[in-house]
Amino acid sequence: MRLHWRFEWDRRKARLNVRRHGASFDEAATVLAQENAEIYLIEEHDDEHSDEEDRYRTIGSHPQDRGIVLCIFWTEREDDEGSITRIISARAATPWERKRYAGQIHGRNRS
Repeated sequence: MRLHWRFEWDRRKARLNVRRHGASFDEAATVLAQENAEIYLIEEHDDEHSDEEDRYRTIGSHPQDRGIVLCIFWTEREDDEGSITRIISARAATPWERKRYAGQIHGRNRS
């Protein structure tokens, strides 16, 4: 699990994302940066979209409302201060993704 603490994104793309998917990149950053990430985030390499750079997909619930489950696509960049998470897109998880997410999170919370 990666530590997400610094974020960047294209502002134009962020505005389009809210119109298309109803999820803001600020919300996505809140989900990725949450304190209990090891419990509430499922992170996977996005093989389908990793031709030019490594991209990842994270499914996670919002720390203030666990009923909000987002699917977030991002990549990792580096600068002089270290790692930066560049958010590419965010949307509500599909019913299938929510079901899979709930099963995996339930298993983690029982341990």
